[in-house]
Amino acid sequence: MRIPTNISLATYIRKLIAEDRVEEFYQTDDWKELRAEVLEELHNECQECLKRGELTTEELCVHHVNELKQRPDLALSKYYTDSEGNKKRQLIPLCKICHNIVHDKLGNWQRKDKFTNEEKW
Repeated sequence: MRIPTNISLATYIRKLIAEDRVEEFYQTDDWKELRAEVLEELHNECQECLKRGELTTEELCVHHVNELKQRPDLALSKYYTDSEGNKKRQLIPLCKICHNIVHDKLGNWQRKDKFTNEEKW
């Protein structure tokens, strides 16, 4: 399925958001192709884990730095220009844990690199 070409991308995304159907965007061929490009360009590595010197390549999603709801016009953009005129990445791979942390879905949970006991929990 392709994104309709008879309306703007932002209008299409806003309509999906209003109808609580945004998951349809993530099922389009346009998104799937772009997602694959972003993952390949950034070596299938979580960018937040990489900042900490870790390597995570499993359970990756492609995250919109400027959230879809706030910037539907950037839904299919790899880059954006910040308020100071700097070109920055709009789409980045994140592992499931880092994505949840970025969206504050884990509350105060902090990633632990070591197990607290020999039973590994």
